[in-house]
Amino acid sequence: MRSRAKGSLRTATRLAGQCAIVYGVFLVASEVVQSLHLPLPASLAGALLFLMLLLLGVVTPEQMRELSNLIAAHLAFFFVPLVVMGVVSWAGALVRVWPVVGAALLGSAVVGIAASGLAAQAIQVFRGRRRVSECKR
Repeated sequence: MRSRAKGSLRTATRLAGQCAIVYGVFLVASEVVQSLHLPLPASLAGALLFLMLLLLGVVTPEQMRELSNLIAAHLAFFFVPLVVMGVVSWAGALVRVWPVVGAALLGSAVVGIAASGLAAQAIQVFRGRRRVSECKR
């Protein structure tokens, strides 16, 4: 029982540290955007800064494993309330333009699926695991 409690405490401590890293990156990005008067959201600047830290090896995926797994497992909880609120708030407008919204959603889904598939194939080719001719089948 004690080892399980120690494991939970260890995981909670790692999660807190990983959250602190993400929040610190966001704070730095916010300051950069504000001081340089950049025309982009601080969250996007933070994502780009975090990507740069990952590419440079300052932060490794293994260091962020618990937080990324937690976020990925509960991703729907971040978006469902916003979607419900948006649909309820804009129901009258959506009734008038639903064909356009539906076409945009369908089109963006098709483009997203195609882009994901092409990106996965490109990664496989880049890593040398498959030849280009095998990806075209």
